[in-house]
Amino acid sequence: MVSDVEQVAMWVYLFPVVGYLMGSIPMGLLVSKARGVDVRKLGSGNTGATNVLRTVGIGTGFLVLLLDMSKILVLLILGDFLGLPRNILLYTSATAVFGHNWSLFMGFKGGKGVAVSAALMLYLFLLPGLVTVAVFITVTAISRYVSLGSMISAVTLPALMHAFGYPQFEIAFAGLLVAMLIYKHTENIARLRLGVENRLTFSKRGA
Repeated sequence: MVSDVEQVAMWVYLFPVVGYLMGSIPMGLLVSKARGVDVRKLGSGNTGATNVLRTVGIGTGFLVLLLDMSKILVLLILGDFLGLPRNILLYTSATAVFGHNWSLFMGFKGGKGVAVSAALMLYLFLLPGLVTVAVFITVTAISRYVSLGSMISAVTLPALMHAFGYPQFEIAFAGLLVAMLIYKHTENIARLRLGVENRLTFSKRGA
């Protein structure tokens, strides 16, 4: 029989792989196709919640947001239930974000990692996460640029974690998340510089 210790050891190796596969599930594409459209052919072509909200509808966009967040929350809750070490939860979170951004099921294309990063941040780093969310809401509400709100709020996370006394390893992990998010927003940065970035608007379709 397999002991509890051996079961935990097995999950230590498997869980990051499961994280990548879970993160790779393209919720935005699946939900938009269920509504009769392919979000990749609309707006920015991104499968994330923002483009779905802008092009397919408010209700559909929020559904995708919740589903994207739930991908990683299910993993983290399951990991805690299994008694996995915190560092394994961090590795799994990173692979889930990587899977969301470079999905196995979409030819290694995907979203920008904002929703999944927010979910893991609130689960693993609650207090700095709440401040970061407040920064995101404030910047986005003022500018109406989701990309700007996402990037500005993201870069505050490592500093906030340092202020709240988190270990250096976890601060470095947050820095990795920020780097992935900024990299995925390269085109948005270029559009912001040119003044042609899409502002947040709402489609009535599917609302």
